[in-house]
Amino acid sequence: MSRKKGIMPEGLKEAVRNRILTSISLLTEEIEKLEKDYEKAESQAVKNIIMAWIISKKKRLEALRKSLWSLDHKFEG
Repeated sequence: MSRKKGIMPEGLKEAVRNRILTSISLLTEEIEKLEKDYEKAESQAVKNIIMAWIISKKKRLEALRKSLWSLDHKFEG
């Protein structure tokens, strides 16, 4: 049995989608910068902190990608 799609007001789905895509883009840039900083870091303590930030941001990125998928597959509008 298939689920009925939710309905969003006209234009809202596209606005939300654009905001998610912008967030994904910005977060990807942040991760790339942190990865470069990680390689340049000299102390292990600094590397550990940067790696924690990278992991945190990658989890957020995955959540945004799931939200985008959900928006595209579960809502009409």
